[in-house]
Amino acid sequence: KTSQELRVASPVEDRFRIVAGAFYQRQTNAIFQDYQIANLGTAVSVNGSPGTLWLTKQERVDKDYAMFGEASFDILPNLTATAGGRAYIYDNSLIGFYGFGRNPGVDPDDGRPYTATPFNAAGSSLTGVAGCYLANGQTLREAYRSGGDTSTLLPAAVAGSPCTNLATYTTTGLVPKKTQGQGATYRFNLTFKPSDKVLAYATFSRGFRPGGINRRGDVAPYDADFLTNYELGLKTTLFDRLRFNAAIYQQAWDKFQFSFLGLNSFTIIQNGPNARIRGAEADANYSTGGLSLTAAASYTDAKTRNDLCTRQPCGGEENPVLAAKGTRLPITPRFKASGTARYSVPVGTAKAYIQGLVAHQSSASADIRTFQAGTLGRLKAYTTANASIGADLSGYTLELFVQNLWDERAQLSRFQQCGTCSQRTYIVSSTPRTIGL
Repeated sequence: KTSQELRVASPVEDRFRIVAGAFYQRQTNAIFQDYQIANLGTAVSVNGSPGTLWLTKQERVDKDYAMFGEASFDILPNLTATAGGRAYIYDNSLIGFYGFGRNPGVDPDDGRPYTATPFNAAGSSLTGVAGCYLANGQTLREAYRSGGDTSTLLPAAVAGSPCTNLATYTTTGLVPKKTQGQGATYRFNLTFKPSDKVLAYATFSRGFRPGGINRRGDVAPYDADFLTNYELGLKTTLFDRLRFNAAIYQQAWDKFQFSFLGLNSFTIIQNGPNARIRGAEADANYSTGGLSLTAAASYTDAKTRNDLCTRQPCGGEENPVLAAKGTRLPITPRFKASGTARYSVPVGTAKAYIQGLVAHQSSASADIRTFQAGTLGRLKAYTTANASIGADLSGYTLELFVQNLWDERAQLSRFQQCGTCSQRTYIVSSTPRTIGL
């Protein structure tokens, strides 16, 4: 990973202040997955990798360019306006191999060509060697089905793989699949500080998340998504002991990216419709003597604003509605709250303490798609607690702790390994009760 940034800033004590600069980043990732099975037959192993049922060998390059600037002006000593923006370009590429194995040739066990139906060890014709490119520009699967020449696979673009099935074919050879985008984001903020202990603010901002390339060669890249935020907030310190912060917000999430398991249990990322998120959050802390009390809570109402389909816009029997307008976003509980109490007391040269924490969140959907959400079931509401007792002495801490005090098996996610069938549901739960020193 290589990143460079040039930044220019005026003195922070000036009434009018600016920050401006440019940014560049290049990140390279080597993706390697090797699923091995003991004594797996050669006929069903990935070509050149005996015992490997599934192989992923890919190279990904992400490049980001940006220019940014922000200016702040003190309209009054206690009233400040800020405006900023960022122009960006992203360029992502991916090339390599993913999937199962099958060679052109004859299976010594039954005399069939390796490209006969099924096209590979898992019965898939869309992944693995069946999707690799030949010298004539066809994939092995395409050539087999059309009766063409299946004898000359192009050399592997990534060392250690049998061939290449994730790339773009050109007359001069294979080049990485690419996705590119450019645009601008911005932020406007107004802060009012009537006293040293009270600050009110209003913010209007827009951010983005770059698009990318799916690891399945037959699935299109996904575009960037954008979040526009409107927020009002308050930060206070009262009576020299009570800190209280609160905010309300509304967000417009355009072309939001969502992921799901597709064919061959591949995680596929696509752009959904627009969504609307409304919420409020608050936190408070009160300290007196050795006692410190902290509480936080949030409410979130997040829904789609349009129908969700495999492709936008919806329409036709091959592109049915997967989730109707107004569907709540998954893994997003309406309500979350937590509270912490800590008491500290000097003991000789040490500072002893005891602390407890309780956290709760409401239930949530496990998947945005209506059918899959019904099959998977909801993520149940849960409440957990932690406790600890210890002492700080000369820069060292000795602590006895219990995490997940009553051994709550909170459901963090629910999923199925099979992307196209109603298989058993797997549940990822929180860490069991843990006691440590």
